[in-house]
Amino acid sequence: MLSIKSVINRYACVILIIIQSSAIAQLAGDREVGGAKDFSAVDAYFVLSERLQKKLEPTNLEWKGFFKSPINLMMISSGVLDTAEFKQDLRKVYSKSGYHLDRNDAHLEHHMKYKVNEKKLKDHILFLKSSNLNDSILKYLRPFLPDRLWTIQKIPKQYYIFYGSEEATGAPGMVICDLHLSSIVDNYRLGLLSAHETFHSIVTAAFSDLIKTPEGNYDPNMDLLYFLSNISQEGIADLIDKPLLSKKESPLKVEVAKLRENEVQKTINSITKLDSLLEMANGNFALDFYSLNSDYSHSGGHIPGRLMAQLIQDSGLLPQFLPYIADPIRFLELYNEALVKTKSNLPGFSKRTMEYLNDLKQKYYAPK
Repeated sequence: MLSIKSVINRYACVILIIIQSSAIAQLAGDREVGGAKDFSAVDAYFVLSERLQKKLEPTNLEWKGFFKSPINLMMISSGVLDTAEFKQDLRKVYSKSGYHLDRNDAHLEHHMKYKVNEKKLKDHILFLKSSNLNDSILKYLRPFLPDRLWTIQKIPKQYYIFYGSEEATGAPGMVICDLHLSSIVDNYRLGLLSAHETFHSIVTAAFSDLIKTPEGNYDPNMDLLYFLSNISQEGIADLIDKPLLSKKESPLKVEVAKLRENEVQKTINSITKLDSLLEMANGNFALDFYSLNSDYSHSGGHIPGRLMAQLIQDSGLLPQFLPYIADPIRFLELYNEALVKTKSNLPGFSKRTMEYLNDLKQKYYAPK
């Protein structure tokens, strides 16, 4: 859970949990437009840590102040935050001045990062509060969104929290960033982390508007569309930040390089396997999102998404995708066109697969 790789691996599953959470619905409904910043959860974390470092047990009111902050309530309800485990870990790390970290415990390691870097992180909060984050986010998003979605009003509220790992998530109405991860990325390129996740927030909401509201019994074809949306989104979002995060001066260049190990072969395998699956579906598609995410992609959809999006950009077809930025089937169509234009050796999606997907579009996309 510590590395950027683990962030990406967990993203697709976490995002579905969050989207379906009642807490997220309330937060999205209460959101402030224009990218307001919320530090209440991480402020409450430092209240607890400061008490423990003084060898004092936090009061019940202070514990509640942390657990009942809106984002942490959502994390608890979605199973990401275990309250008993959190208390135990926080006491273990902060109550003992001479505590030596067990490197096999990722949760404790992340608490230690907050303990060791406490002043730096508090200074980072002040930096974020005084920064013009929205302008930076819009700058990075400009080439990747149509005009109708590229407005300050579309930037969701930015929540900074102790996430338990180097993690960030974008969902309709909100972006959630681990403060430590933000201190790394935002001090390198202000707004880059938020831009990637804001893209997810905006496009996930647009995708939800694109498809019909599910009715009746569970339908795995809807999971397929969400899975394809995840691949499309991760691919385009990676065009926003990965070129900068790959530079030699990037603090995350090593982590990004690890993500790309065997990327071409993994992409070939994922596309070939997915195309074969859809060719044989014959209207009887039965896999759920988690099976698709686990068996037909890598790193939560970044593979094969990134190389597919890169090929669309390299072929000059990206501007044609922007009006349909939330449509994953259009993403696959343009990917197939990009293969021809660039004479790439990557595999494409067959005519039969695309016919099946366009049948789904007729059935599941909302009327314009």
